[in-house]
Amino acid sequence: MEEYHEGKADTISGFEMPDGENGRKAVLHFKTMRPGMNTSNNGYIWEAAAPYHYLKDVKFKYLMSSDKIRKRPMFYGPYKLQNLFVVNQLLRFQTNTITRVNQSLTRLLLV
Repeated sequence: MEEYHEGKADTISGFEMPDGENGRKAVLHFKTMRPGMNTSNNGYIWEAAAPYHYLKDVKFKYLMSSDKIRKRPMFYGPYKLQNLFVVNQLLRFQTNTITRVNQSLTRLLLV
């Protein structure tokens, strides 16, 4: 990873997609394992799914400042982004694509 960030390599070593770019599996190889790496929300591994087909044209160094991340993020699950407020509130509303959701809950406000 260091070589990629420094511009010495074109690809990230230690990262494989055995089923190809449209596959559902990714394999990560680490130089060293830390004790906290075995638990969820450890800070070492980003656990959120990122849609490759949506973000593949964004260079890595611009990823966190990209409008595709900041203003028009994609979500998986029963809710999608409706409004993003400057005061770190997030409003999601129910999509019609997933049917196993409690129909009485139509909006979700995260503060």
